[in-house]
Amino acid sequence: MTGARFQLAARQVILRFEDFPGLEVVMRAVSVGQLMSLAGLADEFQAGKATIGQTTQLFQLVASRLVSWNIDGDDGRPVPVTEAGVRSLDTDVFMAIVTVWFEGMTQAPKASPADGMEDLPMEALTN
Repeated sequence: MTGARFQLAARQVILRFEDFPGLEVVMRAVSVGQLMSLAGLADEFQAGKATIGQTTQLFQLVASRLVSWNIDGDDGRPVPVTEAGVRSLDTDVFMAIVTVWFEGMTQAPKASPADGMEDLPMEALTN
């Protein structure tokens, strides 16, 4: 096989939030296996059923893929981009990050007028 090679680790997802205007988080994508683990762990966490081990695993997974964010703590200093920083977040902010990250990895981007894709004709395929 010749030509350029695609590097999975290089793919990043930039997250923006309607509920938290101005918040921007950059995450690296995960493998399909990690994505499935993320879904299960996040569901258990959100339902209040996650064990301490599952919660730790979720925090570690998020922290391991976190590239950057623009979050400041109560003291006005930037929250570190580490597992300790992830653990310091309010639950609603943490779950918003996990949810939008998951959606960013599983949903196709929406077409926009700038893409010139808003008026593509659609018709059923027939044999």
